[in-house]
Amino acid sequence: MVSDMTSDLDNVNVTSSMFASKEPKPVQPLFPENNEEMTGEINTEVDIVVVGGGPVGLWTAVQIKIRRPTTRIIVFEKYEEYRRSHVVIFEPSSFEEAAEHQLLQKLKSDIIQDKKMRTNDLENVLVSLANELGIPILKPVNISNPLQLRQQFPNAKVLIGADGARSIIRDTFFKNEFRYQDNLQYLVEIKYEAEGPTKQYANTVGGYKTMKVMEVLVTEVVGRYKEEENKTPVTLRLVVKKELYDKCTDATFKNPYRMPQDNERVDPELLQKIRIWLNAKKLFSNEKVIEESIKITATKLDAYASKAFVAGDGVTTVVLVGDAAFGVPFFRSMNNGLLSGTRLSLEVVAYLNNDTSPSEMRLSDSVIGSVPPQFANYARYVKRLSKTERVVASVKSSGLDVANWYTDTSAKVPWQVAKWNEDEINALYSGELAQEEYEYKSSLKKMSSTMSDSFTTSWSSNKKKLK
Repeated sequence: MVSDMTSDLDNVNVTSSMFASKEPKPVQPLFPENNEEMTGEINTEVDIVVVGGGPVGLWTAVQIKIRRPTTRIIVFEKYEEYRRSHVVIFEPSSFEEAAEHQLLQKLKSDIIQDKKMRTNDLENVLVSLANELGIPILKPVNISNPLQLRQQFPNAKVLIGADGARSIIRDTFFKNEFRYQDNLQYLVEIKYEAEGPTKQYANTVGGYKTMKVMEVLVTEVVGRYKEEENKTPVTLRLVVKKELYDKCTDATFKNPYRMPQDNERVDPELLQKIRIWLNAKKLFSNEKVIEESIKITATKLDAYASKAFVAGDGVTTVVLVGDAAFGVPFFRSMNNGLLSGTRLSLEVVAYLNNDTSPSEMRLSDSVIGSVPPQFANYARYVKRLSKTERVVASVKSSGLDVANWYTDTSAKVPWQVAKWNEDEINALYSGELAQEEYEYKSSLKKMSSTMSDSFTTSWSSNKKKLK
C-alpha cells in the first residue's frame, strides 16, 4: 500500500505541470505551413480537443455533440484519408447507451442486422455525421508535440487522446507506462475482394482439409456484399510461428505487400500457403478473387493497457480512449473503443453541465493528478473493462493454440479421414491451371457417375423384364 501511494505521488509531481513549458525540441508546426485557409478557419475557443479522427475518436466526439449541442469540439487527424479497411465483427452490446440520433440509429440497425462492417465504411458514416453536427475535422495534421495544444487552445477543458496504439498523447502525458503488455499470437492478415457474393470457407470440411495441407490455422471473415460494386470484402488471418512472422514484419497496415506486384518481397513459404488457400476457394467454393485487391500484412495479437487512463493538472483533463487506452485482439478493440467512447461522452457531458471542480487525487493507478470525479468514474470503468477483456483474450488465444495443435497433429496421423486426395492436393499447388484441371477432373467424375447411374437404371429395368 505504501509503495502504491509513493508511486501515485510521484506521478502527481510529474504531471502537476504537464502543460508547463519544457525544453523545446525540434517539432513540426502544429498546422501545415502556407495553409492560411486552414489556420484562418480554426476557432481557438473550444471546450474539447480530440487527437485522432478515426472511428473511435469521431464516435466519441459526435456523441458529446449530440448530447450537448453547445459543446465546442475540434478533431485532429494525422492522415488525409483513413487507411484501414478491414472487416470488423460488431456486437450489439457495443451500441448500448449510444446517443439518440437518426444516423446513429440507422448505423446501429445495419450493424446489428449484419454484425459486420468495414472500418472505412464506419469512418465514412461518422465523418458525415460530424460534418452535419458542425464538428471541424482538421487533416492532415501531425501533432508531434501535444504541449502546443495548450498554447493554441488555452481554454480547452478536456484533451482526448484517440490516436491509436502508438498514441503520442499517452507518450507525452502518461510516459507510455503500461499496466500489462501480453503478446498472444503472430498473424499474417490477407485482405482482398471477391467478385460477386462469396461465402465462408474456413468453417467447412474443405477449409479444414486445406488448413492441414497449409499446416497453419486460418480464420476468415466475409464482409457484406456490395451489390453496386459487385464485390465482397474478405479478411483471412493465418496463425503463424514467430519465425515466419519475422520474415514479413515490414508488411504493415499502412504499407502492406500488394499482390501480384510485391510477390518477390513475400517469403516463398508464406506465398505458397496463401496461394493454396486462394486456389482452394477458387476450386471448391467458386470464388473469383480480384488479384489486384490482395494486401498482406504481418501483425502481432497483443493485449495491453496504459497504466493510467486519465490525468489532470487542475485546469485541463487528459483522457485516453480506444487503442490509446488499451487494446485486445479478436475484433474486440473496435467494440471496446465504442463502449469506452460512449461512456466517456456521458462523463464529459456530465462534467461540462456541472462544471465540477477537480477532486483530490485518489490513490488509484488509473488516475494521475487532480481530475473531476466524472473522469475518475471513467477511469475505473476502463480499468474494469480492460481487465475483463484481457482474460477473454487469453482464453481465446489458448483456444487458438489448441486448434493449431490439433490441425497440425491431425495432418500427420496415418488414419486421417478428412483429407484431400493426391490429385486434389496437386490442384491446390498448381496455381493458375488449378481451375481448369479441377473442372476437367470434375467432368470426368460427373461423366463416370452418370454412366454408372445409367448402367444401374438399365440393369434394374432389364432385371424386372426378366422376371
